[in-house]
Amino acid sequence: MTPNVNPAAAPAPRKKFNIVLLFAILAGVAILSIGAFTVFNLINTSRKLAECKSIVTELNNKKDKYSMADSFSEYASLLEECNAAIQSKDLKKAKALLEDAEDFHDILINENKAYVDSMIEKYQNIDMTLADANEKSAFADGIKKIEELSSKEEFASLKDAFAEMDSIVLPYIEPENPLTVAVQQVDVSAYPNVKLYARFADAASDKVPENLEQTLFFIKKKDANANYVKQTISKVSQLNESDSLNINMVADVSGSMSGAPLNSAKSIMSNFINSVQFSAGDKVELTSFSTGVYIEREFCDTADTLISDINNLKTGDMTSLYDALYTSVTRVAKQAGAKCVIAFTDGEDNYSSCTSDTVIETAKRYHIPIFLIGIGGVDEYSMNNIATQTGGAFYNIQDIASMEDIYSDIYKHQKELYLIEYVDDESGKATDPIDIILGYNSQTYGGNDSFSYTPNVLLSVEGDAFYQDGPEAVVEAYMKAFDDAMTHSDFSYISNYLKPGSNIYKTQEKYVTKDFEELLDSYEIVDVTYNNSSECIVTTRETYFVQASGKPLQLLTQQCQYIVVADGNSWKMTDFASSVKVLSRIKQ
Repeated sequence: MTPNVNPAAAPAPRKKFNIVLLFAILAGVAILSIGAFTVFNLINTSRKLAECKSIVTELNNKKDKYSMADSFSEYASLLEECNAAIQSKDLKKAKALLEDAEDFHDILINENKAYVDSMIEKYQNIDMTLADANEKSAFADGIKKIEELSSKEEFASLKDAFAEMDSIVLPYIEPENPLTVAVQQVDVSAYPNVKLYARFADAASDKVPENLEQTLFFIKKKDANANYVKQTISKVSQLNESDSLNINMVADVSGSMSGAPLNSAKSIMSNFINSVQFSAGDKVELTSFSTGVYIEREFCDTADTLISDINNLKTGDMTSLYDALYTSVTRVAKQAGAKCVIAFTDGEDNYSSCTSDTVIETAKRYHIPIFLIGIGGVDEYSMNNIATQTGGAFYNIQDIASMEDIYSDIYKHQKELYLIEYVDDESGKATDPIDIILGYNSQTYGGNDSFSYTPNVLLSVEGDAFYQDGPEAVVEAYMKAFDDAMTHSDFSYISNYLKPGSNIYKTQEKYVTKDFEELLDSYEIVDVTYNNSSECIVTTRETYFVQASGKPLQLLTQQCQYIVVADGNSWKMTDFASSVKVLSRIKQ
């Protein structure tokens, strides 16, 4: 029999199951909620770290533009620490460091602006007085560019702007070691190529720095508008072993030098000759003096020949020192390249025709330094005066044996000169006044010399023609041909340069037949003054060796003035504008 079951009471056991299930469900939900929260936090942290990394990357990419700031290194380190925190997923530390970095950003901008302002102030305090018009214009443009870049906070571009400004102002910045610069000689014999011989010495030690960088030398020449224009330098070298030096070595062979003094002097001079750099083009002329002046050997580059001449020196009587110095200056002045006179004497001048003032005037005219060595009781005041005024030096020694060191010292002094060559871009003449600034500037060495100079170009009659056209060319050709006319008593050598029938034509036609020898040694065209477009007066300075019958050989320097007129397509000489003026007459 089937039991009688109460249908309403049957489901009672399921209630217990539902409660358990509910608790299970609730527990599962709780667990899921905790997991979801954790996952959410992880996702959020990762997203924020990524945001931090993006910001730090952007700051890193831009940081170099602020490198001029004092705090830049600290800022860069801060960004590196922030990157490290991001890598270790330390969001809290990364956020804190990033906030510091962003605060630093404003500080860097202000520091960079302050740096720019300090640079502008530095540039504006530089003395640009000697700068030419182009440099001054570039300077003004540079300042304007820097100010514009700063206002736009384009600090990275400012580095290039500063580099450009530094190249402009470099010649005008105070160097660590100031240089004393002194132009000693100018050679325009190959005009428009101009050679400057200058000494660059450390102002503190007086030592000459070797191997100065060619690109850091500069020359500025004043133009017709009184503006200094930078010239293009074609060559820079130090004379030592690379460029030639012409030396007129003058030996005292007066009576007091007889015996041991002369023998010692011969030894010293021979040793000096052996130190001369003939391989670099050096040349030496040997001049001696006693009662007269004697050219023992013309400019020579053979040591053995010169030493043989030195060994053959013999003593005379009187002392013609000033005549010897004058002769040696005029002889060496016509040589191309650097030049000087080195002379010694053991007594006071007692026989010269010219004075010490004439010697000084002539040496200064052609910028020839005279180095004098006095032995014994010389006129020290006069010797020192000559040496100082001509840019040389005076030595007074009692022991002739020490002269060897003095010769070496003088030679070194000349060989330390720097030769700076440039091409004159002015459409002028070689004899036009030169007004230049020569200098050198680097952070280590720097200095300059303002130099005004009217080139007095003393030319050798044996050399090539210096003037190519105009009245100067006619007068020069006449002087070069005058030697042959006198030597051969033949007027035809010079007749083509003289206007037929003119006074000078008639005068010189007779003059060349006179009974004496007249050898033109050197000449200088001093001035050309135009009366009008077809007539001018050419003033010359001419030095001759003159040998009249029964009289001693003389070195004669005279000033002549020639009237030159246009004759068709050429110029002709017509007369002397004034009487010939004798400037000096030296017995040889």
